[in-house]
Amino acid sequence: MQNENEILQPLFEVHFPGCSLLTYCKPNISLNQPSEEDWEQANKLVSEDRVMWAISLFAPYKAAGLGGIFPALMHMGLEIIIKPLIRIFRACIALGYVPTAWRTSHVAFAPKPGRSDYSQAKAFRPISLTSFSLKTLERLIDTCRYIRNSVLLVH
Repeated sequence: MQNENEILQPLFEVHFPGCSLLTYCKPNISLNQPSEEDWEQANKLVSEDRVMWAISLFAPYKAAGLGGIFPALMHMGLEIIIKPLIRIFRACIALGYVPTAWRTSHVAFAPKPGRSDYSQAKAFRPISLTSFSLKTLERLIDTCRYIRNSVLLVH
């Protein structure tokens, strides 16, 4: 009889090459202070309007993230949490650091429909449950959107 790790390991090898079931990374925090340009860039990317936009895109009752927070809680408490969120997101960008708790993901493997054989790892697709804070930060720094709406904007 195989244990859980023996069953999951081939799925991880196929879908997440080079990763293991449990990977703990030491934070790589630079001891240098962020430059003035780093803070300027963070201020451009993170504004009250942009944070509100990023959070508003989540369906209210989508599955809770790893922190147990449903988007509806963020929607309803936005007036209270917006200022601290702005400071946190700006610091993440200026420092080039993502909090360890945000980097944690739970993965479930769902069978792909229509397969006749589910004995192969490729017959499943991974579904990752990550932090809504990380997803919000990702939306704020979405390179294509940022480049389209600021750098390439013709006046």
